[in-house]
Amino acid sequence: MATQSDPNQIGKAFLQHYYATFDGINRNNLASLFNDKSMMTYEGSQHMGQKSIMEKLTTLQFKKCRHDSKTMDVQPSGAGGLMIVVTGDIFVDDGKNGIKYSEVFHLMKGQNNSFW
Repeated sequence: MATQSDPNQIGKAFLQHYYATFDGINRNNLASLFNDKSMMTYEGSQHMGQKSIMEKLTTLQFKKCRHDSKTMDVQPSGAGGLMIVVTGDIFVDDGKNGIKYSEVFHLMKGQNNSFW
């Protein structure tokens, strides 16, 4: 895991972990990244809490995907967390043409004083 003092290293390590897990064979393994206060908006649909977020992530219509991140910006959030903005292309179900995406993550330290 990245050192706790370099926001860019933390952001890069988090994104590598998140997208490797998301693109892997079992998205259920993302559950530990969310808690009851977590919030996710996906194409206008809002989900709050680990259960609701995981229901959405595990019922997406595509079976396979691969994220190809192009940019990453990391800033301290002022609330003790980190804001990560990432853009890139996502390839779904063996498609040859990527779909542009952007995501924002707000990482907060958990009980173990780690961001994930």
